[in-house]
Amino acid sequence: MNSQSLFDLWSWAHFGSGVLSTSIFKLTVPWAVVVHQLWEIEENSTRMLKMAKFMTTYCPSMSKTLEWDTYKGDSPTNTASDTLFFMGGALTGQLC
Repeated sequence: MNSQSLFDLWSWAHFGSGVLSTSIFKLTVPWAVVVHQLWEIEENSTRMLKMAKFMTTYCPSMSKTLEWDTYKGDSPTNTASDTLFFMGGALTGQLC
């Protein structure tokens, strides 16, 4: 998982969760962004990095597929990009 770059495969997952947050869960865009930012903080926490290490040990095949074995957290650039993709999805979801 190249979470040090501007875009990665997870960027589209962030877009999709933005769509779901406003179209299905009916959150306003500001609240959806707050929830997303809380996720970004958790995703880069020590606890999440320990979970990635745990998954590498106990689920090696899935870990290789998702590249958890090399995950070191998101770069600030990637976190900002994830948030922009999420916001684009949230705004798109409002149209649905």
